[in-house]
Amino acid sequence: MNADVILTMSWILKLHVICALVALFLGPIALFYSKRSRTHKCIGYVWMIGMSITAITSFWITEIKPGHFSAVHVLSVFALGSIVHAFVAIRNGNIKAHRATLRNLYIFGTFGAFTVNFLPGRTLPSAFLNGGTWTSFMVAAMILCSLAFLLYRTNQKPIFRT
Repeated sequence: MNADVILTMSWILKLHVICALVALFLGPIALFYSKRSRTHKCIGYVWMIGMSITAITSFWITEIKPGHFSAVHVLSVFALGSIVHAFVAIRNGNIKAHRATLRNLYIFGTFGAFTVNFLPGRTLPSAFLNGGTWTSFMVAAMILCSLAFLLYRTNQKPIFRT
């Protein structure tokens, strides 16, 4: 791990990474917790806030095309739209739409962000993987795909009950 890369990041990039990590780790917990429980709601709100801040801060990160938006910013618009849709769906009592929207946002948002951000030569592989290689990228991608598949297949039944 290269601490110099992390220490020299801009504050917006640090906020983006922190919120992305919070969302990354809270997502499965929210998906697996018994629905309608207080814990599910609290974790869900924190997850939605983390995802929202991650998506919003991405508009100030223009590393791929300096000074311009890139194709990865479509993922941020997708994330913000999905969060609004899921919130409206649950307020209207449409639990299926809420569940499907947030499950898909977690799976595809995580995979999409990983694909773009962990390519060798980008900031995060430089910080965590000493620049990274295509081999380390592929191993990490396989792990992430396996996790996404597991989440998708087991989301129908809560694991944790409160």
